Amino acid sequence: MSKMTTRDALIVLLPLLSDGATFLAMINLLPDFAHTLEEPSGWNALLLILLYLLFCIGVYLIRKLEPWAGDEGWQSPAIFMNPKFRAALAFIFGLLMMTTMAYQIGYFESIQSIGSATLDEGDSSALLVYMPGALLGFSMLYILVLAFPVQSNVPAKSNQFTILALCGLILANGMLFFTTAQARAIVTALGLADGIAMYTMSFLVLALSFAPPRLLYQNKRPYPFGLFSFIILLLISTWYVVS
Repeated sequence: MSKMTTRDALIVLLPLLSDGATFLAMINLLPDFAHTLEEPSGWNALLLILLYLLFCIGVYLIRKLEPWAGDEGWQSPAIFMNPKFRAALAFIFGLLMMTTMAYQIGYFESIQSIGSATLDEGDSSALLVYMPGALLGFSMLYILVLAFPVQSNVPAKSNQFTILALCGLILANGMLFFTTAQARAIVTALGLADGIAMYTMSFLVLALSFAPPRLLYQNKRPYPFGLFSFIILLLISTWYVVS
């Protein structure tokens, strides 16, 4: 095994720094932010769209990094490297995004109150057909980022690698922060009971949604420390959802 350089040591710390910053944000900001998200609004929807686009950029930046060429370390499972499997995960995340955006723009409340007296046939079609299609199409943008081929051409020994890696990890965790707050807001608004079942379901949803970016990074730098810190962050996020 080759001797670890200063840059390698910094890269090892990047996931820890990103996860630590996200944890601090959850402690200081998440409860109040979740309360804000309880009431659907256009501003919340715009913030979600912005964070989603930044999340896609972050995942793209991670994919641009040169992969690890050594044999040591823990790399991602072989099945995850299958584009079809990643596309399936991206589709699941897209459905989550579509549901969240529909909630924030008040779509679910709208379809409960519409009728022939308030909307004509054309307006009803736009609300019930075209709007869900537009939301679904936008949400599926993640498939292009996660599953389609991307040339990994950022050299592992460059300063650019370190900067893009940190940006990618922070942007991915930013989306995790928003999703945790939104999930907590929905759980609170609906009065869902906590318990082992709710905790398990929340953890699985968060893991399926946000493990792919971290597993991608694991193939760029297969040090296990960042993976362990991410699992801890997922557990903390789950606790915030159901607490």
